[in-house]
Amino acid sequence: MRGMHVVWWYTHFIFLLCQTISNMQFYIVVQKEEAELERLREKERIRSGKELLEAKRKEDDLKLKRNLELRRIEKEEEQRARDKIRVKLGIQCILYITSGPLFVMCS
Repeated sequence: MRGMHVVWWYTHFIFLLCQTISNMQFYIVVQKEEAELERLREKERIRSGKELLEAKRKEDDLKLKRNLELRRIEKEEEQRARDKIRVKLGIQCILYITSGPLFVMCS
C-alpha cells in the first residue's frame, strides 16, 4: 500500500510540475505579447507626437505668413494715404537711385 501511495505522490508531483512548466510557458508568451504591445504603443505615441509637432509648425508658418501679409497690406495702405496727402499738398518726390540705398528727395 505504501508503494502505491509513493507512486501517487510521484504522479501528482509530475502532474504539478508539468502544469507549472505549462503555466510558465504561457506566462512567457503573455510577457512577450505585453512587451510587443508596449513597444507598439510607444511607437504610436512617438508618431502622434511627431504629427502634432508638424501640425504646430505648419500652424506657426501660416500665422507668420498671415502676419507678414497683413503688415505688407498695412504698409501699402499707409503709402497710398501718404501719396494722397502729397498730391493734395502738391509735393513731388523724386527718387534717386544711388550705388547704396534708395534716396528720396521731396520738394
